Amino acid sequence: MTAIKSLEKKIPIRFSFTQNQKEMDLLKENSCPHPYKLKKDGYNHLKNGNIQRYKCKVCMSRLGTKKTVQDFQKYMKKIKKIVHDLFILGFPLSGVAKRYGIPQPKLSAFKKQVIREAYSQNRALLEHPCHRLPGGIMFGDETFFGNKKNYNSEVAFVSNDFKILAAGPVEKENLEQYIKDVFFGIDKSLLKQLKVFISDGEKAYKKLMRMLNKNIIHVQQIHDPRERGTIFINKYERLGPHLLHYRIKTNWKAFNGGKKELVLEWSIKLIRKKIFHGRGRPTKDQIQSAWRQLCGSRWRQKYKMYKFYKTKQEGTAKVFVNPETNKISLRAGSSKWMKDLLIIVLKIFNGKCVTSNMVKGKHSQIKGKGNLRKQQNIVYQHQEFVFNVYIAERGHLPPMSLQGKYLWKYLVKPKKKEKEAYDLWSNGT
Repeated sequence: MTAIKSLEKKIPIRFSFTQNQKEMDLLKENSCPHPYKLKKDGYNHLKNGNIQRYKCKVCMSRLGTKKTVQDFQKYMKKIKKIVHDLFILGFPLSGVAKRYGIPQPKLSAFKKQVIREAYSQNRALLEHPCHRLPGGIMFGDETFFGNKKNYNSEVAFVSNDFKILAAGPVEKENLEQYIKDVFFGIDKSLLKQLKVFISDGEKAYKKLMRMLNKNIIHVQQIHDPRERGTIFINKYERLGPHLLHYRIKTNWKAFNGGKKELVLEWSIKLIRKKIFHGRGRPTKDQIQSAWRQLCGSRWRQKYKMYKFYKTKQEGTAKVFVNPETNKISLRAGSSKWMKDLLIIVLKIFNGKCVTSNMVKGKHSQIKGKGNLRKQQNIVYQHQEFVFNVYIAERGHLPPMSLQGKYLWKYLVKPKKKEKEAYDLWSNGT
């Protein structure tokens, strides 16, 4: 009984065997006896000739194919066991097909039907799962569904406790727009909590951080072979209508050892934005009014800073890192803003390499696909991915319903007995 109860909890599937509401429920004990409620239902074409088929008008069952309650219970139990083996235990399709005596193409089509039904019935639940954002830390990266670069790819955003916050298919042609759509599909309450974002060197992630404009620390791991092992620690700060881009360049093993002195390359870049719309060069009055509108009473001080940062600001500096106490001391050429950025990254990656590989690790855990696996349609592959994410994180399928008897003839074998028959009135006798 405990095994049956656990199976019911892990596989919450409801079965619907009839599409017409007027049809009788075949699961009831008192099924239709159907004498003289028959209608013609085509022919069976045999070698000796054609035989007329008959069907009941009430319960829609055919003569000789009456199904009992025990048959339906047996079918539902076997379907749940097959779904459990495929999705919970992750058994290969070929092994499950051999065990239950089902042709592999039929079982593959049934698997796709389960995934598509689960996605269509629980799309909001699968696409926007409700998770927390511990520490305000988020990882983002796009990964392939195989080892070769011509495979379909998916972008995923993962929290610090290894939970997927959002995922979606991406294409190289318009990668920036795909990433943007998936990112802003995350719940707004989580985006408000975001403090540290870790990604690769893709430009689309930079633009996301600029659009949020919330003093978020953005850590980038560069995958370019010429700069392998390099990381950038970025922060964007509003300066009137413009942005200041603070950046530190260091190695991804900076916090992976004991006490050490780090040599950093830093820069402060001014990113100008349009403060008015119109033709020609703006006058002094237009500039002053725009700054006053965006900065309030302190617009003069910010305008002086803007003029100062118009010149290029860059250089090298030294800091001393102590991983045992989670402290960073300033050395020659360093400033307080460098310490503020590094101390937060140190707390996250103390004793580790600074990397965004958590996304790829989670992706590999979910997809479980080899290099030789044939790639599916990109939309279906995304549906399969988010469906497997739900199962991996919760340990059970989402609640769903299945219609029809897709694998009936393979799972419920016909009994060897005489066919049921009735005497029919003919020729007016």
